[in-house]
Amino acid sequence: RRHANAAGAPAGYEAQATYAIGEASKLVDGNASFADGAYSITGEARTFDAYDAALAATRQLPQGLTLAKAEILPPAARPYAWGATRNANGVTLTGYAPSEAARTAIAQRAGAAFPGVQITNCMQIARGAPQGDFAGFANFGVDELARLSSGSASLSDNAFTVTGVAPTVAAYDAAVAATRQLPQGMTLARADITPAEVKPYTWGATREGNNVTLTGYAPSDAVRTSIAQRAATVFPGAQVTNRMQIARGAPTNDFSAATSYGLTELGKLTNGSVALNDSAYSITGSAPSVPVYEAAL
Repeated sequence: RRHANAAGAPAGYEAQATYAIGEASKLVDGNASFADGAYSITGEARTFDAYDAALAATRQLPQGLTLAKAEILPPAARPYAWGATRNANGVTLTGYAPSEAARTAIAQRAGAAFPGVQITNCMQIARGAPQGDFAGFANFGVDELARLSSGSASLSDNAFTVTGVAPTVAAYDAAVAATRQLPQGMTLARADITPAEVKPYTWGATREGNNVTLTGYAPSDAVRTSIAQRAATVFPGAQVTNRMQIARGAPTNDFSAATSYGLTELGKLTNGSVALNDSAYSITGSAPSVPVYEAAL
């Protein structure tokens, strides 16, 4: 580019021009200019390191320049990934954010969700976020991870994955419920949440006429469902209320068989209850006849 010579150039003009040309050359379609000390630069960074360096350079301008405009586009990312991991050392944020404001907001959300915990922010700015509120998606992931004692939450475009260990039964219920109520635009790729362990491990069923109530714990949602289905079979036409929660620590590998036995025995009574406390079994109630009473003994 040819430049016309003119008198009245400010002190440091040559250094300023050299700086502007150098910074513009680092960008795709880069353009840098200054007039009366007001400096502007536009273009697209080739790499994430180049983007960070270009932004940092705008904060260290040569003497005599002030920043008027910096429109530097970050690289595009495919897929657009984000993640948060929680372990004994704290919480680490990785992947991409669509803007510096979003990056800051997500980190602040993590700080609020994990008070007193070390937050390591390794997120980078990138173009290519999927349609929707990606920062909101990441905030949802932070909140979901906060329900776990350890684990990770991640996004690949708008597909969400969460894995980890729940510290309490209530936290497990809340974490699982959240995966069924994702923000609009998010999809669930995988949810692998380990329930809390409880001791003693209790389970019970109570029959009062035509009403049967199931309480205590089951080791998985599948087992919880199978126990409720067994109760409906043993008590046809009865109103079955399922209040069982999911927890680890069942005293036997075949917990379904143990509860099925208890339900079968309870089914022989007109009213009563059956319970498991770890491996201890108990049954109380009213038998409809002497033969049933004697068989129950």
